[in-house]
Amino acid sequence: MKGDRPLPVQEMLEGILSLQRKLRDHIHRQLLRQSGYGSAMVAFEAPSDTIYTIDRQCEEVLLPELESLSKKVSFVLIAEGISDDRPIPFPEGRDPSDCLYRIILDPIDGTRMLMYDKRSAWSLAGVAVNRGESTSLEDICMAAMTEIPVSKQTIGDVVWACQGEGCHGWRENLLDGSRHAWNPSPSRAENLDHGFAQVTKFFPGRKALVCKLEEDLLAHLGAFDKENRCLVFDDQYLSTGGQIYEILAGHDRFQADLRASMRALDDPESAPPGMACHPYDICTALLAREAGIIVTDIHNQPLNAPLDTTTELDWIAYANPALQARMAPVLSELLLRYGLSRRTIQ
Repeated sequence: MKGDRPLPVQEMLEGILSLQRKLRDHIHRQLLRQSGYGSAMVAFEAPSDTIYTIDRQCEEVLLPELESLSKKVSFVLIAEGISDDRPIPFPEGRDPSDCLYRIILDPIDGTRMLMYDKRSAWSLAGVAVNRGESTSLEDICMAAMTEIPVSKQTIGDVVWACQGEGCHGWRENLLDGSRHAWNPSPSRAENLDHGFAQVTKFFPGRKALVCKLEEDLLAHLGAFDKENRCLVFDDQYLSTGGQIYEILAGHDRFQADLRASMRALDDPESAPPGMACHPYDICTALLAREAGIIVTDIHNQPLNAPLDTTTELDWIAYANPALQARMAPVLSELLLRYGLSRRTIQ
């Protein structure tokens, strides 16, 4: 396949969405069949994360679909639990430097909720032109995420974007395959009043510090100005893809995942979080940007990181530029005060 040509954008997108759809349907059937919580058993410990039985169940669908796609175009696969040791070239035996694309996947983002049948997970994918090991999140030119619903749910959303073409989606009936357009619509609110906004704290480790920083931020933004009233709400969706979706849907106005900095903090009196966000978790940031959401790193710079499964990174998302202008300077000062940042947000 040396010298193979890039796939037309629509054909590549259809290949990614087909892969996610088949994975979703397979996992949903497994949830309907299972008794007890056998899917919650630990399969093995990978460098990127704990891999549970439900994660392994997806591989019997995922790998054949990837092999089928590789008959049309060459790519290097980067995926949680599958390519932690090294990126895998497709087709087999291809020199990674000769592959046209790099595809980064999180087959099931939100495993811990889904394996207990609590809340939807998401299948995530980002596609970038292959620039070798220097390929980064900023190089992703196509991204897609497909909802993997709990067993009692028969409706799921699919969202995708190609660079410069906006963010699009549909809502699909898993029973008959019918669908209708679903348009991402991030909040236009210029403050947090009566809305959802949160700092990630869904794992043990320095929660007291995270909560104090969060409450300091909210206090500066007026969350406690009305006595005996709750002006800002908190929703810990244990899925980075799910967090991105909630901002896309207009449900959430602000998200900050600071676990990487919390893990690096020199604080012997408190244990760090057990893990942080990795590039495969946030490989659908393009969807947010194409919808007008501002996604940055801890220094208010465009989010970027190598396309791998092990780099730890922080990310911050504001539903619109007005919220960023209001919140970023306050957050900057707090990050400095808490020792999480070394330079002021510009």
